[in-house]
Amino acid sequence: MEQQELIFKLFDLTYSCNYIAKQIGCSYNKMFNFLKLYYSEEDIAYRTSLKTANSKLYYKYSLENKLLQIY
Repeated sequence: MEQQELIFKLFDLTYSCNYIAKQIGCSYNKMFNFLKLYYSEEDIAYRTSLKTANSKLYYKYSLENKLLQIY
């Protein structure tokens, strides 16, 4: 169950299937097929293109250490 949470968290942060597969320790095909159970192929491609276009994310936190925004 923890792996699924990590997969969804990384995918929501727009990491590619290939990157997530490497982090989990499985093949790209297995990861892609797993994500297809929950997302459309177009959504997977779109999120992957976002990460490629914005290869570096910046996180803005409040003084109370709460996440305010991701750039």
